[in-house]
Amino acid sequence: MSHRRSFGRLYLASVSFVVFTVSALILVPSGNGRVAAAEWSWQNPLPQGNPLAAVQSVDATTAFAVGEMGTILRTTDGGNTWESRSGRTTISLSGLSFIDVMTGIAVGAGGTILRTTDGGNTWVSQTSGTTDWLNDVSFADAMTGWAVGWSGTILRTVDGGNTWVRQISGTTSELTGISFSDAMTGTAVGYEATILRTVDGGNTWVTQASRVPCFPTKHGPECPPFYDVSFTDVWNGTIVGYAGTILRTNDGGTTWNLQTSSTFASLHGASFIDAMRGVVVGNGGTILYTTNGGITWQSRPSATGETLFGVSFAGAVGTAVGSSGTIVRSIDGGTGWERKSMGSTAALQGVSFTDAMTGTAVGSGGTILRTGDGGRTWVSQTSGTTETLLDVSFTDAMTGTAVGYAGTILRTTDGGSTWVGQTSPATEWLSGVSFTDAMTGIAVGRDGVMVRTTNGGNRWVKLASGNTRHLHGVSFTDAMTGTAVGNWGTILRTDDGGSTWNRQAVWISAHLTGVSFTDAMTGTVVAGGCRIYRTTNGGSTWFQQLCDDSAYLLDVSFADALTGVAAGIGGAIVRTTDGGITWTRQTSGASVTLQGVACTGAGTAVVVGTSGTILRWQDDTVTPVFITDFRATPVDDGIELAWSLFADEPVNGIYLYRSRLDDAIESPLNEQPLAGTARSYVDMTAVPAVRYRYTLAVLGAESGEIRSAPVEAERAPLAAQLFQNHPNPFNPVTSIRYTLPRTAHVTLNVYSPSGKLVRTLVDRAVPAGSRQVTWDGTNNSGSPVASGVYMYRLRMGKVTRSKKMTLLK
Repeated sequence: MSHRRSFGRLYLASVSFVVFTVSALILVPSGNGRVAAAEWSWQNPLPQGNPLAAVQSVDATTAFAVGEMGTILRTTDGGNTWESRSGRTTISLSGLSFIDVMTGIAVGAGGTILRTTDGGNTWVSQTSGTTDWLNDVSFADAMTGWAVGWSGTILRTVDGGNTWVRQISGTTSELTGISFSDAMTGTAVGYEATILRTVDGGNTWVTQASRVPCFPTKHGPECPPFYDVSFTDVWNGTIVGYAGTILRTNDGGTTWNLQTSSTFASLHGASFIDAMRGVVVGNGGTILYTTNGGITWQSRPSATGETLFGVSFAGAVGTAVGSSGTIVRSIDGGTGWERKSMGSTAALQGVSFTDAMTGTAVGSGGTILRTGDGGRTWVSQTSGTTETLLDVSFTDAMTGTAVGYAGTILRTTDGGSTWVGQTSPATEWLSGVSFTDAMTGIAVGRDGVMVRTTNGGNRWVKLASGNTRHLHGVSFTDAMTGTAVGNWGTILRTDDGGSTWNRQAVWISAHLTGVSFTDAMTGTVVAGGCRIYRTTNGGSTWFQQLCDDSAYLLDVSFADALTGVAAGIGGAIVRTTDGGITWTRQTSGASVTLQGVACTGAGTAVVVGTSGTILRWQDDTVTPVFITDFRATPVDDGIELAWSLFADEPVNGIYLYRSRLDDAIESPLNEQPLAGTARSYVDMTAVPAVRYRYTLAVLGAESGEIRSAPVEAERAPLAAQLFQNHPNPFNPVTSIRYTLPRTAHVTLNVYSPSGKLVRTLVDRAVPAGSRQVTWDGTNNSGSPVASGVYMYRLRMGKVTRSKKMTLLK
């Protein structure tokens, strides 16, 4: 017997997605070896994020669940871990019935029927004889079962599903649930308050009266739908449905009595342990349980706000499943519930990676998720806002900006450990943001709004785009050159950092939703209907590329001029490796809307979307050693080098190389390789106040030598030093460098010729070593100051250093 909620007709429209913010790591099951080529794998939520429609608890440790995109999951350890047991179909599955731990049937869209006899390891398709969506299935024994669905469809088998025969239901209403207590006696329910009963194995079906009130409409009376039915024996049964409806019978359905549920949430699944104890589930994570046959129902915390579609108990152990791949588990008959699926289910809108390992995703309710290991773990960060964030742009692992509703702009300079709200001149939603360096970025959004910063967001100014159509995406390849796209084929181009924008003449009438440029000349935009347009001359001309698909694409990202990924509604993903000459549809395994794309390398990509979806693609030809972090920090006895790496192959050793900035000759720091497990090294031979460049080399057993990007550092000088600003004279920004022999509280102030404090640049504890700050020619109030000579003064304890600089306008 299956307890589920179908995905037919208007069901999905009633699902409300809510924010579930996690404070712990979102763990990804570990595996050995490399990821298979051209495979998209779930990273969040886990075990997957497609809606689950039905679940069956076979015993205290074994349960199965099915859902959209052909999802089939199995647990054999009481729900602590779930394995995918694909039926090799992307057709949505809505109903499930297992006779024992080995033998089961799943049904779904298009008349699909799948059967397993080995515990779900393999599934065989059966011929149903119908294309109607099948919503539920119930087996009385290994051979005898029924399936129900659209247009009053009822199918029966007496040979384990080798043949299915249509029965006369006497109704055209959609049937959503079925429950048989033995081979002869069963009940089916559905839309228009339909209840059908048989006592002869389905040879005849008789309509039963629910006595639920119907509502008059201009098209005639409309009766509420029923979604599920559960019988524990031939006499005792429960029906659940729309707006908290619960019906109960003790006489096989001769009379049905309306019970008080104390909720208006639609109820989609029901499961009874015995005639007295039962649980029903529904919208918004609703769970009700009874110990007296439904005379009273008590609400129980469900550990989720997601809609629950199905529930099933085997003794006191039960599982409920629902939207966003939600799985909750009870071991005490439904009194207490624990969430077994992991991860945020907030809708994700944008994603940005700075390398294959380090990335950030943003979304509804101010959700920010961060990974430093290629998505094997995602950590929730505190954004400080509840506004939906629509896009994010990082220029390096530490420095990023997120934008969203109500003109929201957030900034981090520490990899997201802290996010600070910036003053935005926009109140419109900002849907796209692009930074080319830590200081320079532009965000675009509703009604053609554009805002720009040249000082890392300390000051944002509005730009005149000459456009009032909504803008959905923006892509800059350098501080001067960028393209923004939006509604009705809008493509705007700037070559002067956004001071002026030129509308490009295109014949595209679609809403353009994503844009990606890899250099000033080469770019791609996407729209609905799998429409993809390409330019190789900076947008002077655009030509449409062929895409053998009808998907509505929402975003696109290119790793280089040839390799790109686009994604959109319904889990659609297309990929090219030849600059778009050919686009190939890939199986994402997701049914959700994918709203953000980041190509993290020629062989890796990440897409994000609704229900907290994060999918990663990795080609098995990608080097299986990734240096995820390499940094150099001055310490008392030298320069400490530290790193993190991920490797799915043995590491035979690690080398470190050093060169002076004024001398390109590179030499190894260690003559013998460090152990593959080493994660730090101190260069005690570094000369104070000399700047060095360091490179890390990892020796993979299969990959050979993999090198990091170089990092720079210098050992703390013997005394504090303040250097001349550069450039000098300057307009409008200059950089000031200073060095410290030890960690200390430092102030660095700018003064007018009369000695009046103009701007405080530093006032905090600063670690030893070389540091650099910028001044944009504004005072502490953010107002520009006049041209002239200014003094800047460094103070560390009793030590003071001063120099002069000139601002010219």
